[in-house]
Amino acid sequence: MQNIMQIGQYSEKNFVDNNKDNIDLIVNGKYNELTDKFLLTEGDNIVTIVIKNKLTNLGDMFKDCYYLKDFSELKYLDVSHSKSFSCMFYGCSQITDINFLQNWNVSSSNSFNCMFHHCQSLIDIKGLENWDVLNCKFFYCMFYGCESLIDLKSLHNWNVSNATCFEGMFSDCKKLTDISGLQNWNVCNCTNFQSMFSRCSNIISSMPLKNWNVSNGKEFDNMFTKCSSLLDSKGFEKWNVSNANSFTMMFGECSNLKEIESLMNWDVSNCNNFSLMFRECSSLLNVKPLQNWNVSNGVNFSFMFYKCEKLLDIITLENWNVSKGNQFDAMFGELDRDIVIKTIQKWNISKEQYDSIKNSAW
Repeated sequence: MQNIMQIGQYSEKNFVDNNKDNIDLIVNGKYNELTDKFLLTEGDNIVTIVIKNKLTNLGDMFKDCYYLKDFSELKYLDVSHSKSFSCMFYGCSQITDINFLQNWNVSSSNSFNCMFHHCQSLIDIKGLENWDVLNCKFFYCMFYGCESLIDLKSLHNWNVSNATCFEGMFSDCKKLTDISGLQNWNVCNCTNFQSMFSRCSNIISSMPLKNWNVSNGKEFDNMFTKCSSLLDSKGFEKWNVSNANSFTMMFGECSNLKEIESLMNWDVSNCNNFSLMFRECSSLLNVKPLQNWNVSNGVNFSFMFYKCEKLLDIITLENWNVSKGNQFDAMFGELDRDIVIKTIQKWNISKEQYDSIKNSAW
């Protein structure tokens, strides 16, 4: 058994500190040969790790092992008792595929938070195709920053019906184009969809999400922020967002989004925060579909249509009830001032608020 002086950027001490419950260590730095050995390659070096049976928490295990490339021996690891895989491969930027995980029994886990966070070279996730994730509630940032990932077809069999949090799950997956693998997901228990697809700049269509039951969703902040290739909202037509309390930046900087007809029948009556919702949607032509929205509980409308430079029909919003609003900064910032004035002249707002909206327009 050889000494392990460094794994990735981690010193032996840090690796041990993160895996106190998983490994046996002798004071001279050698691992006891009590159970299985797992050989991992780091550059030209072979690193041997001895891991205990009945692992209950694999969180942070290989976190920031930047130079570790070959994890194939982990296919023999018994993870059936682990309750959490949070940050297990966080920052393992050399991993390209995870087929070695295909036979893992992860059915006891309730958290995959940040498991593959910033695995920047990860392309192939077929190893996850048959995972039983039914007991998992938390998928927070699971694939955040997996910027080489192109499609999610391997996740099509996942039963995520008990999940409550998808926040940031695919955020910054910059090459992701195909999300059809998610079309049959049952997301009925999720309350948090924040930043789920934020900065996925190659997603073109929302149609794979058309049958999602988001009726328990409360937080949709930044869900599609900077999805700059997204063309339309057709996939959201049947969404029940009646429990949502915040849409902050939901479609912000979706610079190719041209129409929002499909949002016409959204029940937004419970929402109090509409700030930045369509900020810098520079191709948006028409907000008439929103004319009958019940925004009467809205408090924050700041920057809602800021720099939506092609909008000419905001007069259709003249009958909005914004009487509870107290934040209107740059709501129509850099839009035509005459049109803005005509739109807000019927609104029940203070002179200060009126001036704030008016003065941010051109």
